[in-house]
Amino acid sequence: MNYQGFSFKYLEIEGIGDAAVWEYEVNDLIVLVGDYQFTVHVDLNKGNDYDLEKAEFIAKAIIEKACHSF
Repeated sequence: MNYQGFSFKYLEIEGIGDAAVWEYEVNDLIVLVGDYQFTVHVDLNKGNDYDLEKAEFIAKAIIEKACHSF
């Protein structure tokens, strides 16, 4: 997707929040939960799949601890 000069390369991720995408070129997992949106950035230099796995783990913890407590 290219929007006004920006290039977005992402994969849709199932099972996290209401919607989630992995922007794999910059290692950002962008998550939407109800009215909340947050980004988890992970760069562990062990490969994109490993970074995504860790970002998913962190996102699920954030959802459990922060988003469901309101």
